[in-house]
Amino acid sequence: MDTKLLNDTITLFNYIGERDMVAVYNITVLKNVFVEITSGSSSSTQGDTPQDSAKLFIFDRKVESLRGKEYLNYYDWLNSNNKTDFWTLRNDGKDYFTLGIAEAESPELCDDAYAIKSAIHLKKGTARMWHWEIDGR
Repeated sequence: MDTKLLNDTITLFNYIGERDMVAVYNITVLKNVFVEITSGSSSSTQGDTPQDSAKLFIFDRKVESLRGKEYLNYYDWLNSNNKTDFWTLRNDGKDYFTLGIAEAESPELCDDAYAIKSAIHLKKGTARMWHWEIDGR
């Protein structure tokens, strides 16, 4: 992928757990990524419902965290005592991303947050081509 395309910035919300029955997230801003948005709707007996989706591409050697956080695989992140120093990707729909730098502490307060439904790390070709493909709904 041409590095000229890697000019998007996202806010990643990693679900940590709940405090007083409210979801708590570790927030990371990532730049030098590419996001492709697909807008759509689905008709039902209740009317049209939004079916927007987003495809996020994160290249291992190009992505930068604005606060210097490093990527940690999900299982190591889960067992880490200090989750705020790292970011991770997982497939269970509890993590979210939104375009730009979010001011909100929660994806529920963002207009365009996408739940991460799949995150696949592709390590084909040379290391400069290794990247994540993330599907958001």
